[in-house]
Amino acid sequence: MIQFNKIRQGTYFYILLICFTFLLSCKGENDSSDTGGGFLSNLFSSESLPVLDPSEVVQALDELKAAGDLSMEDEVQSFYAARGGKAFWTTDELRKVYLDKLSEIEREGLHPEDYRLKALQQLQETAPESPKDHAHFEILLSDSFLNLAHDLYYGKLDPVEFHWIWDVERDTLDIDSLVQSVENSNHLVALLDELRPNHQVYQGLIESLAEIRVSLQQEQPVFDPIPMGEAIEPGDKDPRIPAIAARLQQLGLLEDSVDSTSTVYSPELEEAITNFQKSKHMAADGIIGKTTLRELNMTLEDRYRQVLVNLERWRWYPRDLGQHYIMINIPQYQLAVVKDGDTIKRHNVIAGTRQRQTPIFSDQLDHIVLNPTWTLPPTIKAEDVLPKAARDPSYFTKNDMVVSSPQGDPVDPSTVDWSSSDARNYVITQRPGATNPLGRVKIMYPNQYSIYLHDTPAQGLFERSERAASSGCVRVEDALDLAQYVVQNQPKGTKQEIDSILKSGKTTNVSISQPIKVYHFYWTAWREGGETIFTEDVYAMDQKIAQALLSS
Repeated sequence: MIQFNKIRQGTYFYILLICFTFLLSCKGENDSSDTGGGFLSNLFSSESLPVLDPSEVVQALDELKAAGDLSMEDEVQSFYAARGGKAFWTTDELRKVYLDKLSEIEREGLHPEDYRLKALQQLQETAPESPKDHAHFEILLSDSFLNLAHDLYYGKLDPVEFHWIWDVERDTLDIDSLVQSVENSNHLVALLDELRPNHQVYQGLIESLAEIRVSLQQEQPVFDPIPMGEAIEPGDKDPRIPAIAARLQQLGLLEDSVDSTSTVYSPELEEAITNFQKSKHMAADGIIGKTTLRELNMTLEDRYRQVLVNLERWRWYPRDLGQHYIMINIPQYQLAVVKDGDTIKRHNVIAGTRQRQTPIFSDQLDHIVLNPTWTLPPTIKAEDVLPKAARDPSYFTKNDMVVSSPQGDPVDPSTVDWSSSDARNYVITQRPGATNPLGRVKIMYPNQYSIYLHDTPAQGLFERSERAASSGCVRVEDALDLAQYVVQNQPKGTKQEIDSILKSGKTTNVSISQPIKVYHFYWTAWREGGETIFTEDVYAMDQKIAQALLSS
């Protein structure tokens, strides 16, 4: 049987089960006042299987471990060690509650058979006759539950394996609050509800998955993928046009009466493409580029896998994002400011290219910098600037840049051989000004990746639908408005004060006193207005994650 390499926080689960068992046991044994046929009364009145001796439980555990039949071997062993071998799944009701919830888990993109549903259901129905079979049933139920609890809370996969940088702080289980929840609700369902993500995007994706599953039961149109290639503009001739027209007719976006054999990009086809782009929340420019072609080629099976992947992503993210935060969805090229559960501001952004990806991480806002200088990061310095400086000795003067030694001493750039290996040791800084790539402001949350939010003089870039164009930092449309928001109600945070500083041209730091977290996240599907929205997988990670999910 497959062995799962689980994150070590899994030890929280057996502690949780111990507490949960204690609460149920105390209630069932000592509370004789529950005579109204409530849940706990039913729970402890059905003893269909004989009581197991702890030695039988321990022996079954050893046998299953030796056979390699446990997914959560360490956690199961610790759980029963703490219980002194005492059985947990002692009633029909408790077992049935769990198996009923397990049978529904596919709605969240998890496969019930990964947790032995059919085998456990069969054992429940046939009622193991021998103490050995009964003890094996007990252990397998606990292993299944610990496995499911882990995957609901942390995800099946390790996100570090799929991102060049993943540094989002993971939640750990709050044992006290979860036990309190179980004590108040009196059933296992509340515990499982606490384990799964509670974010509205996750809940919406559950709806999307159910919707697509229903559609998959119907016959799907068959089509040959449209070849990628140069962008097609209205009026162009292209041999791919008939295939594009046929695909749009399949999707119900182009009248069947329109000639689908012509190779000319006609006005009728342009209207259909524009409507298709609008439906996918793309720039509706009528140009059939690579993103539009990829979207046209997506099948319903592809969409199903894409939703599975994004459900898994939300299991990786923290459960509590805080009361006030900035969340950036890289593939959507959008930043949202959320306060007390409401999105109060949105800004378009430009993210890192596939070669220089914006990392997935989180940190706390610290300060803004008005009239910022720009110190070139090592990659940009080595790959972009030094080759230009080697060809043109006046490069630094033309771009209003100053050069310093590693110790901070001024250096005359004309005295340096910029083609030498020593050139990388110099610090290159661009002064504030109209050509500074950071624009008028940067918003800082100091981190080891040298990533921050900033303005840009190239505002026209925000009109593009594909905005993976930075070197890793996040450029923000109307960044000054965002900066003014995060320093509002501070002495130097008034609009008048900020305008005065900007006009002076002096580089000035303004601290951010209110606690605001920044999250760099990545998801390519979500639900909006009753429909599922899919966006481009700019860093090409969906397929890798889907393959790992389906093979795990």
